Amino acid sequence: MGNLSNLNILHLDENNLQGQIPVSFANLTQLSLLCLSSNNLSVNSLEWVVNLTKLIVLSIS
Repeated sequence: MGNLSNLNILHLDENNLQGQIPVSFANLTQLSLLCLSSNNLSVNSLEWVVNLTKLIVLSIS
């Protein structure tokens, strides 16, 4: 997923995803919207988000 460097919008909400949110999302530097809500995801740190300078919406509830 981290190789999709030109990706602007990523909706993965309500997909029964489980596990850790991949740190490789930090490579998605063109993302303006990232929706991961309504899954069973966990995260140790959100430090990778600082690389997403174009991010406007982050939904991880």
